[in-house]
Amino acid sequence: DETFAKRLNQSLTDVLQCAPGTRGSPTLGRNALMCLRLDGYDELEATLGTASAARVLRMAAERLRGVLQRGALLARGNGPEFLAWLRAGQRIVELETTLVGTLEQLTLAHQREIEIGARIQKTLLQGYPPHTSPGLRVAALTLPSQQIDGDLYDCYAHHHRCLDLVVGDVMGKGVPAALLGAGLKNSFSRALSRLLIALDRDGLPEPEEIVAAVHEEMPHQLLGLECFVTLCYARFDLDKRRVVFVDCGHPKTLHYRAHTGAIERLQGENLPLGFSENEVYRQVAHSFEPGDIFVFYSDGVTETENTAGEFFEEERLIEVVSRYGELDPEDLIDRVRRSVLEFSHSEHF
Repeated sequence: DETFAKRLNQSLTDVLQCAPGTRGSPTLGRNALMCLRLDGYDELEATLGTASAARVLRMAAERLRGVLQRGALLARGNGPEFLAWLRAGQRIVELETTLVGTLEQLTLAHQREIEIGARIQKTLLQGYPPHTSPGLRVAALTLPSQQIDGDLYDCYAHHHRCLDLVVGDVMGKGVPAALLGAGLKNSFSRALSRLLIALDRDGLPEPEEIVAAVHEEMPHQLLGLECFVTLCYARFDLDKRRVVFVDCGHPKTLHYRAHTGAIERLQGENLPLGFSENEVYRQVAHSFEPGDIFVFYSDGVTETENTAGEFFEEERLIEVVSRYGELDPEDLIDRVRRSVLEFSHSEHF
């Protein structure tokens, strides 16, 4: 883009020098005008990643083309009028060059925001699934839309036979959503620690108590930002073969029963965090058997679109889990990822 602008500017300078009434040959000036090429905007659009910006530049180029074509006709007649048209064309090129420079600065700033947000996503929003829990295997994958969003998850292992899992999704995208998600994840860690200290050494606070404790400090912030968070907080007790969870408007968790191959959708009745300050959170208990699989996900999976504008939707996800439910968690997640990307014909959700 910068090389193109310099070349065009130089061509206009050459034309000015060769125009009627100035130094040089009028014929050379007309030839220079007719040989200018105003292309390369598709490549510029791919570089900037901003279709609207490329359209602005294309409009400027078309306007300049009209100026130059008009100037080519005037070159056969009135010299001073021809020079005025050329100067107008050169001014358009200068403005276009300034616009390109501004767009480049905005693009670099946006890229820096994405890189910072991606680091936030990796270090603050994503937990670390336990790798040494007898009788339990956990795998996780996060593919941020446009490289960053407010999806979060974390695990809290109380002992080898009991694990808490929280999965959430902050409304919105970009750095603000990621920062809010990081704050929410930290709130759960603080609430759990505070409640554990208040209880006996062998006791555990219930999931509904943990979510309520987070709710006490978060709603004012969320309501002030006009934002909300969907989440599911679940506790897996392997000895009791029971999961107790609090669902706050999050997409339904899928429970694949290994013995029958059936899939059940788990859903609670609570509103997302940030909807109401007076929300009372209730937990739901659900049984499971050895070999069963639970799939937690965000709407970034089910709302992935293909080229026809269709959504991946929950039913397709259920089909994938049903078909590959006997695989290890890591392989099952990879199958889901591949299915979504094949559906969308894209490398990103």
